[in-house]
Amino acid sequence: MDSDIIKSVLPEGPVFEMILVTADASGKPNAAPVGVRREGDALILELAEDTTSAANLLATGHANLYLVRDPLVFAKAAFNVSSRSVFSNERFEGITGVCGASAAISTRLLRSHTHEREDELGTTAFLHVVLEPTQARLTGVPMPHSRSYSAAIEAIIHTTRAQIARERKLEGAFHDFSRRTRREIEKARSMGTDRGTEESLGLCLQRLDNAEGGEDDEE
Repeated sequence: MDSDIIKSVLPEGPVFEMILVTADASGKPNAAPVGVRREGDALILELAEDTTSAANLLATGHANLYLVRDPLVFAKAAFNVSSRSVFSNERFEGITGVCGASAAISTRLLRSHTHEREDELGTTAFLHVVLEPTQARLTGVPMPHSRSYSAAIEAIIHTTRAQIARERKLEGAFHDFSRRTRREIEKARSMGTDRGTEESLGLCLQRLDNAEGGEDDEE
């Protein structure tokens, strides 16, 4: 494994937004945005305990992490939109890849433990995960990090939290996260957006509208 790639992609300390891809026993992939932090040679992240990502990782002990600079891929992974728009035809260490990734890291599960966290959404059980990188490769040309990109990622995060608040019937939290989403969308648009970023922002608004109307978001 080329540890220099991992160190260049993930400097130690900060949390980086990446796409986690896991697969079930049949090989069916699942993609989800996650925050990843490197501590020495280990990669640390947390997953909601009741997610497909957590179940797959515990079942197989393997996952891939992808560095992606396209907000649309993050949005479609977060909102479980058509897998054809997220997954590539290439595989890395036996797991389906992600479209538009500039770096890929294959990992194995070292250890995990569950804990509960209290916030605006109430009590949520999380799986704290420690991963060991096993392979790394650069898969594309890294893109610059724009302010519009950062705002779009924040909009996606707030939208997913708004959806959870609606599911839990937390009206105050739902409206708060909805307002945060719309502020980040305005911020992203004020700094200029490309087509993919604009489409990702449109998906956020669509999810908020569906949640407000009580509609089913499944694609």
